[in-house]
Amino acid sequence: MSAPDQVRAWDPGVPGVREVLHARWADHHYPAHTHDAWTVLIVDDGRIGYDVDRHRDAATAGAGVTLLPPHVPHDGHPLTAAGFRKRVVYLETAALPERLIGRSVDAPLVLDDRLRAQVSVLDDALAAGERPAAESALAIVVERLEWHLTGHPTPRRAAPGQPAWLARRARDLLDADPIDPPSITEIARRLGVSPAYLIRVFTREFAIPPHRYVVGRPPRCRPSTAPRGAATGAGRRRDRLLRPGAPAPALPQAAADLSGSLRGGCRLRSVSYKTGEWVPKEHRLMDQPQPADQLTPPFATKVAVLVRDDLATWQRLNVTAFLAAGIAAAYPALVGAPYADADGGSYLPLLGMPVLVFEGGAHTLGNARTRAVGRGLPAAIFTQEMFGTGHDTANRAATAAVPADQLDLVGIAVHGPKNAVDKILKGAYLHR
Repeated sequence: MSAPDQVRAWDPGVPGVREVLHARWADHHYPAHTHDAWTVLIVDDGRIGYDVDRHRDAATAGAGVTLLPPHVPHDGHPLTAAGFRKRVVYLETAALPERLIGRSVDAPLVLDDRLRAQVSVLDDALAAGERPAAESALAIVVERLEWHLTGHPTPRRAAPGQPAWLARRARDLLDADPIDPPSITEIARRLGVSPAYLIRVFTREFAIPPHRYVVGRPPRCRPSTAPRGAATGAGRRRDRLLRPGAPAPALPQAAADLSGSLRGGCRLRSVSYKTGEWVPKEHRLMDQPQPADQLTPPFATKVAVLVRDDLATWQRLNVTAFLAAGIAAAYPALVGAPYADADGGSYLPLLGMPVLVFEGGAHTLGNARTRAVGRGLPAAIFTQEMFGTGHDTANRAATAAVPADQLDLVGIAVHGPKNAVDKILKGAYLHR
């Protein structure tokens, strides 16, 4: 008996992307039809046969990327008894121009492992609701597709010093507005280069892509545009409100002072309208009622596990399993429905959203714990001593015997708003 069909489609809200589709079909034949968007398709299981403008071709699991052009008829059907599983990103013609349709009709299957990996990164970012990462990945994918569709042209050699200048200028533009920075596409337009090129030179210069630079940098206040000494009474109140250690003023004046654009400081903290106490931004996000369904992309929050990079493989797996269980226990709404196979067998539910696993040194883990505490996000931890214990009571006793700043951390996991989690994990890198 074949597995049941599964289809999920959504609009990720990323400029240039019309829709994302994840599908598993056992025996699905779709007749000839057209789209008004580009179809970028990778097959994860099985094999799909299709005709594009009367040219017969096939897409095989793990082999390249299929690019179906807009306005050109195509069909599709499984070529294996078990059907197929595919991931599709539909691109607007504003992202990939229609003038490239002809070459795509002639060769819809692009056998390029690098491109396939880039499309997978784009799909992962879209599924996780990571808009800045998705925008960066989209720029890279579009550039690679255009390179294939224009005959593999040799890139022009940059003038000496130009890449470093572009990277520094892009960083200055990002820093100019820490609250609402321009997109990498807008910065590239201002500088007269392609987004993909700008991402590459920025990453080469600063060892971090622009979207990670934005979420990982320390918050900085927007400089005041008022003349020196020209502060009004309201401006002086704002300065007093934002001075570290200053007591919160009586309400409702505090809420009124913080409701507009603040020239004298950053809108990084707010005042509780009930208590008049300072409340971190992440507290306000987590305390608000969450949507009934937190498990449908785009995700508003993120689950991340960080393990120490000198652990043995079995230790990394053990730590990750324990920490993911801690997140599931603390946030029951993140657990999906039970699983079932085609024969009626039932299985336990799992976390219903992606779990990103990172690695880093001992210093990185210590900083992550400190930042989580400072932002008020609960964290699950695993210490070196817990490898030598055999049950939960002993684990908790081993932890309780050590001061917080002396914990020998080998793993930490957090769940929270994506921006907050990214800042907590600053300095870590995705596990390989």
